[in-house]
Amino acid sequence: MMKLILEDENLDLSSQVVESVNEATGAKKKEYFLSGVFSTAGVKNGNGRVYPRDIWEREVAAYQLKINENHMHTLGEWEHPARADVDPMKAVIKITELKLEGDYVYGKAKVLDNPEGNRLKTLIDEGIKIDISSRGVGSVGKNGIVEEFKLITYDLVSKASNPGSHLTGIVEGQSYMVNESGDIVEYKEDTKVTQDMIIETETNIKSDEDDNKDTVKSTSSIQNDTLNETEKMNIKDVQKTLVEEFKKLFK
Repeated sequence: MMKLILEDENLDLSSQVVESVNEATGAKKKEYFLSGVFSTAGVKNGNGRVYPRDIWEREVAAYQLKINENHMHTLGEWEHPARADVDPMKAVIKITELKLEGDYVYGKAKVLDNPEGNRLKTLIDEGIKIDISSRGVGSVGKNGIVEEFKLITYDLVSKASNPGSHLTGIVEGQSYMVNESGDIVEYKEDTKVTQDMIIETETNIKSDEDDNKDTVKSTSSIQNDTLNETEKMNIKDVQKTLVEEFKKLFK
């Protein structure tokens, strides 16, 4: 069982603006890229957690496959949403590169050409520093060492003015697991039968039994009424027959 883990290591990104010209129309277009250290391995981060290098080796390799496939999780959002999926309609960047060199995970992201991305470009043009932050699910053991972890994506975050402003970065209340297909899904415990449910079931059974008894009684009553009517009909027939016989005698 894993929790949603949001990291904010205050890792400043360097920005790069590439200007291209459309040869057909002559129109100029600016493309914005952010690059730098996305994560670190083997050292305690600002949230007091340590990611062993082998975790990043595995997750960077898996994420590279997503980059090659143009997977939805190569998109990142602004600030951290408290969920384990990516909303493409709220995305601001697309991760284009991710690699592990030494104890550092280096990455590169392209700012999307959409309303959210365009607002981000304005901030970059104004020289505002942007941070990158990982979002994943995992569990943390003793001394803050991350034991399980699956990277979801990287999000952009505003620079924290106070080192403790993002608290622990672990979202409680929801748990996650990785299914057989490798997808992150919400973990739900099997529904347990409570004493109240048992009592309610027994009450329903008793009610059904009472209904059945009433039905039997009603059926029995109907049968008795039918027998009484039949007996009455038989007596009338006998009386009618006797009258007819007496008439014959006095003719």
